[in-house]
Formats: sequence, structure tokens, C-alpha cells
Amino acid sequence: MRFRFLVPLPQHRIFQYQPRFYDEAKEDLRNRQESIAKALREKDDSFSKELIKKRIGFAFQRRKHQENTVVWIRILFVALMMFLLWKWLL
Repeated sequence: MRFRFLVPLPQHRIFQYQPRFYDEAKEDLRNRQESIAKALREKDDSFSKELIKKRIGFAFQRRKHQENTVVWIRILFVALMMFLLWKWLL
């Protein structure tokens, strides 16, 4: 005795397939565009890397100069305070 209501029969499957067509001219055009774009990106990357290195170096130099200026201002301030304290004590 078969119990079909307990074991359902397999159903057919539906696939969403859209065929593709090969166009050689279109493929060549796409390959040329990709190669040109890649060459331009590499050129821009090398230019960008050099520019970034220069900017970072300049920023470090400017920061070092600012730090030196702050150090001298602090030294002068401490020397002035010591001189004023010395004058006040005498």
C-alpha cells in the first residue's frame, strides 16, 4: 500500500538561463580599454606615491621646525622666570 500523501513526488525544476553570445570585436575593444585603463592607473599610482612621499616629508619637516620653535620659547620663558625670581629675591 502506497502513502503518497506522506512522500510527495519530486517536481520539475525551472532554471532562469539567458544565453550569451560571443562578439569578437566587442571582446577586443573591452580588452584594449582595460589595458589602457590599467596603464593609466599604474602611471597615476606612481605619480601619487611620489607626491604622497613628498607631502609626508614636508609635513615632518614643518612639524620638526614647529617643535624646535616651541622648545626655544619654553627655554626663554623659563630663563625669564628664573631671572625675575632672582631679581625679586635680591
